[in-house]
Amino acid sequence: MADPALSVIVPAFRAADHLGACLDGFEQQDAPAGSFEVIVVDDDSPDGTADLAEGRGVRVVRRAVNGGAAAARNSGAQAARAQVLLFVDSDVIPDPGLVAGAL
Repeated sequence: MADPALSVIVPAFRAADHLGACLDGFEQQDAPAGSFEVIVVDDDSPDGTADLAEGRGVRVVRRAVNGGAAAARNSGAQAARAQVLLFVDSDVIPDPGLVAGAL
């Protein structure tokens, strides 16, 4: 499988109550299938954030120690397969054209 053109990185801490809406938005993107990946970086959440993301079928990077949003973004960037990165907070509901506009 070819690498995606874009990696969406979602740093998340205690995001179980709102991350689902964010991920729903990425499932409804107008971008071609396979053109992007979503990586949720769980920053040592105690509320099941990582399990929720894994259940949605996105890549998950689990940080063993809470280091804050910047550290989570860096971990996501290291895990990304694409050269173009898009950082989106876990409480954002993306417009359906967000990814296509970034490609």
